[in-house]
Amino acid sequence: MPSLNRIPDLAGDSREDMQQWFDMMDRLDLIYHPEDPAGEIVHIDSGKPFFSTEEAIKADSVVQRLFALHGNDVLDTACPYFMQRFGIPDPNQQ
Repeated sequence: MPSLNRIPDLAGDSREDMQQWFDMMDRLDLIYHPEDPAGEIVHIDSGKPFFSTEEAIKADSVVQRLFALHGNDVLDTACPYFMQRFGIPDPNQQ
């Protein structure tokens, strides 16, 4: 039986597509810092991988494509989701 891959497809190459992808990752509770390899993300309580091998490969592939297309704008797009998810105050809203 094939495993379910929770990583959404990237709809296209635009900035809006990038925003949509990170938004979907956040809504699916899959958001992570895009500079971290997905395969190295673990559950804090168990130390077990957060993503399956297939999911990590797909997530890393999407993020690498986004960096190739949009450079550091990837960080500007992803970090507000990441920061909010982990309770880090947004310095731009203070």
